[in-house]
Amino acid sequence: NLNGIHYQLLRSLFKATRILEHKVDPNRETPRYSLLVLEPRTGGDHRVEGPMGVEVEQMKTRSGRAWPLSEIIHRILPDLYRAFRVWDSKRPVLKARFVTDGRRGQWKAVQRFFQELPPCDAVPDPIWKTLDAESRLERRGTLRKELSDKGLDLTRQGLFRYISQVLNESSEPTPAEDRKVWRLLQGFEF
Repeated sequence: NLNGIHYQLLRSLFKATRILEHKVDPNRETPRYSLLVLEPRTGGDHRVEGPMGVEVEQMKTRSGRAWPLSEIIHRILPDLYRAFRVWDSKRPVLKARFVTDGRRGQWKAVQRFFQELPPCDAVPDPIWKTLDAESRLERRGTLRKELSDKGLDLTRQGLFRYISQVLNESSEPTPAEDRKVWRLLQGFEF
């Protein structure tokens, strides 16, 4: 839709301005060069490549409505993950950001869970077994049913496994695929 195109264009101009600002100001503790890629083939709406790593952003407009977690898992994370899979093997992806004019649904605690994931290099395989499988995450709506249909409980462990299955399009993702999902969720911002 036209509103979405305008929104994406404005965000891209903002990112380009920030890159120029960092390049001009020698007092900033930021990379001295960056490359902004619009509509990269690998996924995301734009990618900023710098010497420290890569940031990938996905943008969607949604005025007046919230983004439920289930929709984030099925509509937003897959595109970010496509970009992340390619760049994670080349340079670290520092952030996988979802930018919207809509509001977050009732899943702030889940995002906090993502951000609190420990560095995956310090966690043994299978990585998902280190997550809490007992404490239930309080969620209403379709997500609880989606997990139940896959034989998973709505716990940290069950939610992580479900997201990894969705993103990898597999009922049994490999340990390497689980680790990529882990790193994506660590860097995910709403």
